[in-house]
Amino acid sequence: MSLAIVITLDVIWIPLICLICAICGFIIRSVEISKLKKQVFDLEKQTYQADAEILALQKENGLLQEKLNNVQVPVIPITSKENPEKFPDGPSRKKLLEKTSAKHHP
Repeated sequence: MSLAIVITLDVIWIPLICLICAICGFIIRSVEISKLKKQVFDLEKQTYQADAEILALQKENGLLQEKLNNVQVPVIPITSKENPEKFPDGPSRKKLLEKTSAKHHP
């Protein structure tokens, strides 16, 4: 008994097997490429939609800013325009307040 297994293969089968494997590899790769192209297309579509939404919001923001700039709001000053000379100074005011409070309290 021999320990080796003898396989006979014609020379014509080797190139044929290589050709079939190459064709299968190209088919598998083309399916992968088409899936990746579809994924890229979907991502580009999402990006365009997001950009369109951002542009719409920017336009709305610009219109609101324009409305705010055109609105005439009355300005109320924090400080008084009255002359401080009308009011007595601190010590004399204190004396006046003491005199008026003394009149009210017996």
